[in-house]
Amino acid sequence: HFQSSNEIPTPTELTIPTASVKRAKKITAPHAGKFKVGIVWAGSTTYKGNAFRSFHHDLFSELLEEDGIQLFSLYKGPDLKAFERDGISAHIVNAAHDDRHFGDCAAMMRQMNLVITTDTATAHISGSLGCDTWVMLHWDPFWVWGHHEEKTPWYPNAKLFRQTIPLDWHGVMTKVKQALKEVAKVPHDRDNDPGVTR
Repeated sequence: HFQSSNEIPTPTELTIPTASVKRAKKITAPHAGKFKVGIVWAGSTTYKGNAFRSFHHDLFSELLEEDGIQLFSLYKGPDLKAFERDGISAHIVNAAHDDRHFGDCAAMMRQMNLVITTDTATAHISGSLGCDTWVMLHWDPFWVWGHHEEKTPWYPNAKLFRQTIPLDWHGVMTKVKQALKEVAKVPHDRDNDPGVTR
């Protein structure tokens, strides 16, 4: 058990396959100049607490109202069928449906200006890569995230958005939406220098 942030190791350095980088750049190329946001709304269904940490993908539709922003789904799993069926995929690029491995996912994260995810493996990969990552947390999250802070010493570029009422994901998304308005309007080179909040 770690007693202080000084004892917490830096994230593991990850290597991304060249083929994965080329794939990610090809997918994002049509959206040059947009503020690119990768999203994940659910984790593995085999995890016993998945129902608490996950929510329906249509919650992200609230972010589609923002000008200059393009959402990219980084989710791959059984909930993808509903995502493809209900029409929202016409507005959100399905960037992960043919992922071959986590290397493809990591390469897509590197092309994003921001990754917004629930508490899944993708949150840890994005955090380890040093990507700007916003983690949406339920009221009793995994211990790494603590219970009160907006930051975590495990991933310096991660910001935490927490439920204040159990199961209230709409309240979390309201905070995310407001924060996104602020960072997306900050001038920066969206295609050559991903990242908005250090």
